[in-house]
Amino acid sequence: MFDMHVHFFPESVFRAIWNYFEAHGNGLWNVRYKVHGRELVERLKGFGVERFPTLVYAHKPGLARYLNDFVAESAAAYPELLPFGTLYAGDGAVEEQARRIFEQQGFLGIKLHPFVSLEQLDDERLFVAYEMMEALGKVLICHPGSGPGYSERDGASTRTACSSGRTFRTSRTTTPRSRRRSGG
Repeated sequence: MFDMHVHFFPESVFRAIWNYFEAHGNGLWNVRYKVHGRELVERLKGFGVERFPTLVYAHKPGLARYLNDFVAESAAAYPELLPFGTLYAGDGAVEEQARRIFEQQGFLGIKLHPFVSLEQLDDERLFVAYEMMEALGKVLICHPGSGPGYSERDGASTRTACSSGRTFRTSRTTTPRSRRRSGG
């Protein structure tokens, strides 16, 4: 079995996310399994999951590289992991980071979460990464919503949600052959 929606963060980042969900989830998004690392891998294996992606996302400078390093180390330790990283345009050096995770570390793709990062898919600083992904056959996974907390920024009509038709059209025009998956 392959589980497509698995977050795989370092413990400290997971704890911050769980605290956010508890404070802002409005009772809609209760985290059932607060596990990380080996315990998470073993829990998924117990459910019959043989492989899963490491869906991570960054919302501030410096976090993307930290998360990508964590994913690379974890993928070396756990063969069940399918390494997916993330990029944060605000870090600068998007091309360097993309080259590092795809060419040096062998990541399969990236996850972007525009609502959390407040960076859009059509941010031109990301285009070099899209072009590289297209050339290398990598996958872009995008989380198009704001759950668990819904706000005025949610929905297809805003710049902060990646479900915006303009955002997809712009990034699609730039890299027409790239493969995209939309998910949580």
